[in-house]
Amino acid sequence: MPKQTKLISFLSDIAYPTKIFIVSRTILFIIAYLSLSFFSPRIGSDLSIPYPDKLYLDGWVRWDSNWYYDIAKNGYSYTPSIQIHQENIAFFPLYPYLIRYFNHLIGDYYFSGILIANISFLLALIGLYLLISEKYTIETAQKTVLLLAFSPFSFYFSAMYSESLFLFSIVFVFFFAARKQWFLASLFAAAAGATRIVGIVSVLPILYFYMEAIRFDFRAIRWNILSVFIACFGPMSYMAYLWVRFGNPFVFLHVYKAPGWNDDASLGAAYRTLKNIFLNLYSSNGSFGAGTIFGMKEIHLIVFLFSIFLLLAMIKKIHPAYLIWAFATILSSFSGWVSMSRYMIVVFPLYLAAALLFHKRNFELVLAGSACLLSMFTILFSHWYWVS
Repeated sequence: MPKQTKLISFLSDIAYPTKIFIVSRTILFIIAYLSLSFFSPRIGSDLSIPYPDKLYLDGWVRWDSNWYYDIAKNGYSYTPSIQIHQENIAFFPLYPYLIRYFNHLIGDYYFSGILIANISFLLALIGLYLLISEKYTIETAQKTVLLLAFSPFSFYFSAMYSESLFLFSIVFVFFFAARKQWFLASLFAAAAGATRIVGIVSVLPILYFYMEAIRFDFRAIRWNILSVFIACFGPMSYMAYLWVRFGNPFVFLHVYKAPGWNDDASLGAAYRTLKNIFLNLYSSNGSFGAGTIFGMKEIHLIVFLFSIFLLLAMIKKIHPAYLIWAFATILSSFSGWVSMSRYMIVVFPLYLAAALLFHKRNFELVLAGSACLLSMFTILFSHWYWVS
């Protein structure tokens, strides 16, 4: 195929996900800007307004964004104490250090973080579209990226958060593993592991694709399987740094227990929350009209249960490597179930499952409902309300 023809074909392939990125992000930035223009955000000593004169950017720097800003600007710090308190070592290094690098070019830490997030999301959409369209139909790929871009919590992909970078890394783990390019797949797995601790789980689909390629014949294993160990480099390198710098490679796990982070995220609390949902539905104490049934914790549990249902419902139509990674990521993230919806937005097989389930009916209704929730959560987030 001539180079010019290949270029035209490639541009044609990326046109749809690029269009979805532009449309979805434009809508969200307008919603955040208009909501901040008409209604002031919450005010508090710990609630900063980094862009008071640029409201079109300000709403995208909230909550954990300040931790990434601190790491990018000042590096990591840790003060041992009897009482556990929040520390920036809880956040893995790839995203904040990319912000530091971009800041050298741009001269703005916050804008660097927003820019990296949005570039990563665009590349993730393109990679996901190419990945799904190879195994499924073009229509399924289109619906998958649509559902991802307009999922209720997808505003995080444009905020100064690491979710976009993680999604981008994971998508290309699958993209290259499906092509038997083990070294590149492992590099992206290492990047995922250097972004979030749960990235280490991306080793599993690489191993599955490898075994599938040799038809699960252990005698056919060759030296190239060693490239999988590169996938462990991300989290291991950060843990090595913590060991050298602070004397404990697992100290980041210690600070996860700090007050204000995953408060009351025990299994018992999850059970009580789920129980209250059903009790309030059939009790005079709970009123849907009065808004006393659902809070964010209840929503996170419902999202978790619905996600498990989606994967189980489509279990015969989704590649085993996708399912293994999806279930492993969801279950390993449940220790922080009070923020479950944010942790799960990167689990792209969920959008594939939804695209397959609602392929023939109710797709437009599902998409419209998802977009409405996305608009609401975007406004809440931009106004300094805790969402996930």
